[in-house]
Amino acid sequence: MKQALSAGGVAYKQDPTGIVWLLIKPRPSIDFPKERYQLPKGLIEEGEGVAEAALREVKEETGIMATIKQKVSESKYIYTYEGERVFKIVSYFLMEYVSGQPTENSEVEKVMWLSYPEAYERLTYSSDKQILKKAQGDSNQLLTTNGPGR
Repeated sequence: MKQALSAGGVAYKQDPTGIVWLLIKPRPSIDFPKERYQLPKGLIEEGEGVAEAALREVKEETGIMATIKQKVSESKYIYTYEGERVFKIVSYFLMEYVSGQPTENSEVEKVMWLSYPEAYERLTYSSDKQILKKAQGDSNQLLTTNGPGR
């Protein structure tokens, strides 16, 4: 079985309604034809650090720049790609929005900021829901301790 290492971000920002979370809807592909909503993530490139990859992937997939606050957790799962089983480990980081506008691209059909309840409900995978739940708790603790934007 092949192994794949990825990194991603659970990005948030303060808007007039409160904290909102960044989700993507990837474009359907031959290997992943079903509609799905998820957190931005991607493969770690050779010579790249995990945190560096997470920031790059969030920027590439969503168009936004963010800063890492802390590591949230890892997600581990097995999937089939081109007929081969792959064991994937994804490291997720809590990220605070810095700049940029959500932008769709060749891989991502839709980028959206959603409230926690909306984001939790929209996420397709239970592993992403658990990551978001942990990140939401972590962000509350950071905001309580440091205040917004610190």
